[in-house]
Amino acid sequence: MSGYKSWSSGDILTASDVNTYLMAGGLMAATTGPSSQTDYSALATVVTQDVALVNGRNYLVTGTIVGTQITNVGTPTVKILIAGTEVCRPMTGGSLNTSQTGSGSASWVYTAVATSTITFLLNCQDTASAFRVAANAAQIAVIQIG
Repeated sequence: MSGYKSWSSGDILTASDVNTYLMAGGLMAATTGPSSQTDYSALATVVTQDVALVNGRNYLVTGTIVGTQITNVGTPTVKILIAGTEVCRPMTGGSLNTSQTGSGSASWVYTAVATSTITFLLNCQDTASAFRVAANAAQIAVIQIG
């Protein structure tokens, strides 16, 4: 890519260097949650992660979750949100029986529209009773891919 400088391990870069140097891709953040076993019925955040992104770069966002339907038959829905906007659903539409385990994973490629810090969320809700998620049984990861 023209206009970019190369860098090597040990270089000290400042905030003003972010648009001058082409950084190598890789894992930007990965966070698990919830911090303790939680039952989700009304829409609530399971995992949240703020990540500093660079305008024009592409990021792969992946959300995963596993849990158990409790008390009654229900339909858990899990959503990935980027900057407050839903982009995809790792779990949706499948009815689970009481004590049945459900899991899901989804990915989305996001292109940053500005150099800023963006909030990534994994939200969950259930139509009846609750979807129980054990401590750290959900994850959201952000990987720079281009």
